[in-house]
Amino acid sequence: MLPDHSPVPACPACLCEQRHPWHRKNGYDVVECERCGFRYVSELPSDEFLRAHYRSSYCQSDGTFQPKGGLLRRLKYRAFAVWFKRAILRHRESAADAVRILELGCGQGDLLKAFSGDASVRVTGMDYAAGPIGHLRERGFDAHLGGLDEAPVGPESLDGIVMLHVLEHVRDPGAVIAHAARLLKRGGLLYVVCPCSGHIKARIAGDRWKYLGPPDHLWYFTPRSMRTMAARMGFDVLRSSNLYHRAHVTLVAKKL
Repeated sequence: MLPDHSPVPACPACLCEQRHPWHRKNGYDVVECERCGFRYVSELPSDEFLRAHYRSSYCQSDGTFQPKGGLLRRLKYRAFAVWFKRAILRHRESAADAVRILELGCGQGDLLKAFSGDASVRVTGMDYAAGPIGHLRERGFDAHLGGLDEAPVGPESLDGIVMLHVLEHVRDPGAVIAHAARLLKRGGLLYVVCPCSGHIKARIAGDRWKYLGPPDHLWYFTPRSMRTMAARMGFDVLRSSNLYHRAHVTLVAKKL
């Protein structure tokens, strides 16, 4: 047993206890569920271990934080912001109130900044990394340190939740998706992007795949396992696909 770790008794996606070895990396055994194909570490780091591991994320060697990216990055997030708002408005029951969105793992706040000129949208950012949260708060953004369970929003208050390359890092992805369901209004949208272990690039690379690397990445989704987990947590899955040139799986799901 690794220090500050505990065994994972069953597949977090479908709860099946039958699995077989997939890869071993950085001292971790990564196993594959025999029912849904979800891949995950067999020993899970403690919450304290993970919080310490990510506390200095995004910071430079001297401990300071400096945002990255240029015009192309800003345009990409702006395009996504426009699409996501329109998708929310198509599914929400009332169009009268402001659109409320939360991004878990907001990082340096690219999505918050993309929405900053739209008075009809209110966005909250959450992240475990203190550097970017301090950067955003100094600039007046609604950003907070912590996880989804620490977000300053009430049940059924949100129209959309975004998790871009977050779910593979958290200690309990099923609990995070279930909590997202509690925070979303009926018809609210969940948008998730994660590395996809079923992508052709991952299959070709094997144990050299760049996204295979515990303890940074603990969970390795496929479109099937992503659909299974989201459906089990109360979502109608609108899309779960890895049809992309990068080895990613994208989930778009609506709260029932």
